[in-house]
Amino acid sequence: MPGLRVAALVEQAWDARSVELDSATGAVDRRRAVAVPGPGSLDAVELGLRLGSVTACAVGGEDAEGVLRECLSMGAGSAVRAPDLTGLAVALGSGRFDLVLTSWRSGDQSPSPFGPLLAGLLELPQATAVDELVTQGPGEVVVGRRLGRGEREELAVPLPAVIAIEPGIVTPRLAAPAAVLDAQRATIPVLEARDPGTPRATFLGHCAPRPVAPRTRAPDAALSAEARIAEVVGLRSPERHRELVTGSAEELAARIVAFLAERGFL
Repeated sequence: MPGLRVAALVEQAWDARSVELDSATGAVDRRRAVAVPGPGSLDAVELGLRLGSVTACAVGGEDAEGVLRECLSMGAGSAVRAPDLTGLAVALGSGRFDLVLTSWRSGDQSPSPFGPLLAGLLELPQATAVDELVTQGPGEVVVGRRLGRGEREELAVPLPAVIAIEPGIVTPRLAAPAAVLDAQRATIPVLEARDPGTPRATFLGHCAPRPVAPRTRAPDAALSAEARIAEVVGLRSPERHRELVTGSAEELAARIVAFLAERGFL
């Protein structure tokens, strides 16, 4: 069904490769941190453009306008910024959209809560972990979901709905230089703060993602293979032991047992 009115919820995240700690304070040095679109954000815009017209939406302060301007340069018809997710839900609840697209991944690649939260606030059907979406007749889309252990699921979702997509579902287009310049000059309206009487989600806490394992220093290439392996696993370089033993089978077995006992294996 062509011509869908799509709202694409996008995020701006920090490029993990640019995040460094200040040597004096130990805090994140934000002067060096580079803001980039969150995983799957531009994919949501691209998918929306293939389905119809797109309004790019973001939650946050002025720092969220960077990704919105990138969405405008891709071809989004408009962009808005909301002070919080509840304020955005109030605006989206006016019924001006057929489909709300958002990413299923946060900046740390963990599942994002935005899709389920928005679906709950709007009281709309939802689907998460979607890596395939096609229109199917009037007022319905068919999505393919990626489940655990390699299993998949196909769902028919009535519209309007909230769909949280996996990054990589489509390849975002490259913006023309003229479109980039126009997007930088565009005015991005800010939605009003939510009505104090409107229910809102409560933040209960956050668990930091598992830290990246420390890098292992490469061993000296001049060492032998055994010595390099021993250095990587944290052991002393093994000393070579060569001994020629002759005798009967009983004598050979006795020497092998004695050799293992000397090294603490028995």
